[in-house]
Parts: sequence; C-alpha cells; structure tokens
Amino acid sequence: MITKRIQRISTFSSKGKKDLDKPLLVPLFVSRVYPEKGMLELVPKREDIPPPPEKNAPKRISAGSLTAGMEVTGRVTKVVAFGAFIDVNANRGGLLHIQTIADTLGTYVDGVAGMKALCGLEVGAQVNVSVLWNERKRLAFDFTKDVKDAMEEEREEEARLDAEEEARLAFGVEDDAVDTNTGYEIGEDEAAAWAEFGAIGGDGDGSEDDEPDEMDDIEQTLGLNFY
Repeated sequence: MITKRIQRISTFSSKGKKDLDKPLLVPLFVSRVYPEKGMLELVPKREDIPPPPEKNAPKRISAGSLTAGMEVTGRVTKVVAFGAFIDVNANRGGLLHIQTIADTLGTYVDGVAGMKALCGLEVGAQVNVSVLWNERKRLAFDFTKDVKDAMEEEREEEARLDAEEEARLAFGVEDDAVDTNTGYEIGEDEAAAWAEFGAIGGDGDGSEDDEPDEMDDIEQTLGLNFY
C-alpha cells in the first residue's frame, strides 16, 4: 500500500462541479506495474487487486486471433452489474454479458448476486466460454454448449423436484405418500397391497408354467373383484 497526496479533487453535486482546495491523503494499492512505461496502476481497495499470474503460465495469445465460435477456458477477473469479465489468457479480456446469461438460464438474473447464485460466476471462478463476437477490440463471450446442456439438465431436475413438492403440499401428505405419476394419494393399505402383489408374482401357486394375469391379481389383492 502507498499513500498518495491528492493536490486537487473535484466533486459533483446538484449545484454543479465543486473543487476541494485542501490536499487529501488517500490510501491506494498498486494493482499493476508497467516498468517499460515507468507507470503504476493504482486502485482504492485491496480487493480490486487482480491475483498474481500463475507460475510457468503459458504465453498470452493475441485477442485478435479469437474468432466467433471458438471455445476457450477462462477465469473470472471481475463481476459487475452488467456481466462478468473473463480472462482467457489473451492480451485482452472479454465480457460475458448479463443478458447472455439470462437468455441461457431462461430467467431474470439479479446483478452480481444473481450471477453468483445461479451460475457460480465470482472472481477466481473457472468457466468454459465460447467467443460470441470479436469486433473493434471488444470481445464478447457466451457459455459453451456443454455448459448450456448441463444447465438445462439442472433446470429440468429442479423442475421435477418442484413438481413433486407441489404434489406433496397439495395433498398434505408425506413425500412417499403421493404417486407423482398419477397425482393421487396412496393410502397405507393400498401401498401394502401393491407391495404384496409385487412379491407374489404369477398366480401364486409357485409353478414354473404360471402365466400371470396382472389385472386379476390386482383386483384380488385390492378386493376389487366383486363387480
């Protein structure tokens, strides 16, 4: 950390621009060093400092070599309200826009918190992305097909579990007391009868030549063969 004396600082209010005449001492952190330019990049917060590069990291490629459709693995370096910045080991990072994320998930994404909660996008997270477009030194990403397929499977599983939960709440019974295929309540006697029927099999005489008549067995087991 270093301390920088600010000689002049300007603020803006509803009344317009205002200059503060008194110098201020402001703590700053060095985030990057450019020895060839004799320059430092400063940030106001320690958490804004990017992580150091990995040892023996591969040489960075030119961002211009990335074309639409290419799949790359990157690391989230910053998450803001409109998306996540991804470092794919190129000399320029790219953006995974929040609208692209929302389109993939099929739901509203509530800013930084939503990106973290719904798809784990936080600083340091590794993500597989594909190049959406690369124009005018602006690089846009999308999720790869594999990631999208995994997200779709997860959504379908969550929908199935939600449907089971709704059925359970609708009938006011325990989880295992509702048949989610039919949607009606299964009583203890009926569940026991089904279990007994499954254990018997065939006509119940134990002969190898039995040809089970399933409807007759069900009716007899449940006591429905009176009509």
